[in-house]
Amino acid sequence: ELSLSVYDRLLVEGITASDSVHVARGTALSRLGRTEEAIEAYRRVRSTGPLTSSAALLAADLLFATGDYAAAARAYGPLAEETSAPPALVGRWVLSLFEQGQAEQTKKARDRFRKRFGKDQQPWAFLFELYEGRRRLAAREYDKAFELFAKLEDEATAVVADESTLGSAVAVDLARTVADPVGAAAYYAATTRWQQMRAEPSEEGAQVALKLQGDFLSAHGAGPFAPTVRLRLGDFNFALGTYRQSAGAYRDVLDGPQSSQSQRQEGIWKLLQCYQKLSEHDESLRLSRRLLSQFPDHPKRNSAEIEVGVIYEETGRYSEAIETLNQVLEWAEGDDAAEARYHIGQAYQKLGDYRSAIKIYYEVSYHGAEATTNWIVSADFARARCHEELAEPAQARSVYDKIIRTAGASSEFGRLAQQRIDAL
Repeated sequence: ELSLSVYDRLLVEGITASDSVHVARGTALSRLGRTEEAIEAYRRVRSTGPLTSSAALLAADLLFATGDYAAAARAYGPLAEETSAPPALVGRWVLSLFEQGQAEQTKKARDRFRKRFGKDQQPWAFLFELYEGRRRLAAREYDKAFELFAKLEDEATAVVADESTLGSAVAVDLARTVADPVGAAAYYAATTRWQQMRAEPSEEGAQVALKLQGDFLSAHGAGPFAPTVRLRLGDFNFALGTYRQSAGAYRDVLDGPQSSQSQRQEGIWKLLQCYQKLSEHDESLRLSRRLLSQFPDHPKRNSAEIEVGVIYEETGRYSEAIETLNQVLEWAEGDDAAEARYHIGQAYQKLGDYRSAIKIYYEVSYHGAEATTNWIVSADFARARCHEELAEPAQARSVYDKIIRTAGASSEFGRLAQQRIDAL
């Protein structure tokens, strides 16, 4: 940040070596993760000058690393024409074209690479074949894709390369592929049969796909692609309702050293959902707290905060539930606020404090403009029951009548409300 302020001041003062400052400023922004600003800084370098090519390459690399392959291909194109262009530059240009599915242009660029650098230049020879397999997979040519990946798995043991051969600003998946080419080929082979199973469901296909996932984890369970396979197996078992097996897969993702931060975030949330399904409140509470402490920017943070309060309420820790969920109400809106108020009402109701419960249940409806009807009707039904406990049948009937008008006489809530009116 300090360097940026210096560069900005120099540019404002009209320094003569402005191109150098733009490049330095772009590099500083890139290190801070401000990619779009970094690309714009590189683009401010003059179109003619000693730093023009360097700045253009830095911008192209950032576009490539962030997945903007169309822009990256356009940026790499003129640079790849230069006779001094290294294999890493031309190789990334080819991969950018692969990513866009431009078969004819990709073939021409690939042929140009081979003519200049040879067909066995690694890791590019391996990557081009791998990306060709991915193209076939995207086109649902499952058998051809699988055969190519299986062939690459056998040949990849001879690939000797590291991330440094790829150039600057390399995406994580590409770096992992070069770091573990055998594992990458095996991963895509397993992925091919998995996607085929999903697109063409059959018992035999499922058996083949599941076996391949298990075989992959047996051989490459400590590799960089293992978390992705574990997540897919976790999702598969979750959909089947086999939550124990699903939880095991998600736990491995959460605690595995190969997992990325985003994979851990996904793993902990899905693991929490497993324990919710299993009604294991203690483990759900531990995971919710862990999510809040270890993943402060988690996209499901708000849901985890609510979950802590709900668990307190469901396990009889009513005072803690009321305190926690009142803190939620400091930020919650819509369904989040309605859910928090409903469970505060449940806590008061179970404590026998029916007046406080009635008040908070009423607030679900009063503040419910952005909440779904289900929360409002559920709170109204609970409110009516509290009036019954207080021997206030007229008030209870009034609330039940409101439920019938809101939910409809033929709805489940409407029928239950009518039954209560008849009983009263």
